[in-house]
Amino acid sequence: MSRPRTARSGIARAGVLGVASLALLAGGCGRILNQFPEKRFAREHVPTPPEEPTFAPVVDQKDVNDVQMSGLPVGVQASFRREHAGAGITSVQQVPSGTGPMLYRINYVDGGVPQSVTYHDHGADMANAGREVVTRDDSGFPAAKRPPAKTTAAGTPAGGVN
Repeated sequence: MSRPRTARSGIARAGVLGVASLALLAGGCGRILNQFPEKRFAREHVPTPPEEPTFAPVVDQKDVNDVQMSGLPVGVQASFRREHAGAGITSVQQVPSGTGPMLYRINYVDGGVPQSVTYHDHGADMANAGREVVTRDDSGFPAAKRPPAKTTAAGTPAGGVN
């Protein structure tokens, strides 16, 4: 049978652990202090020798545009150069149309204003494609079967006819 613990044995055990911890800590600190030698931090600062500054080359905007459009079809290049002669191209993207032909979006800055234009692969501008929107004519339906007319904010029918 073991003896019951007394307050003295707990205090003695804590004292022994404390002394052992201090001995380990003191022994470890000596190694940490010697890890970084004095010479390493005593070096003098040597400034970087002066050199001639390096400047970006002077490049004409036309040359930049030629490189940006080098991967585009000839029709797209010709259309953009004709319609936006003094513009600076910032990016060129190929955009799949989902129905087959590839579309080409060119982002550019013209007169300080960022703009964007999208072309078909043959060079036709998407904004000026001359597309018509065809809507069905509901006038032949009887009034009870006619779908409700859609109106705009101005109160006119969406088709534009009063």
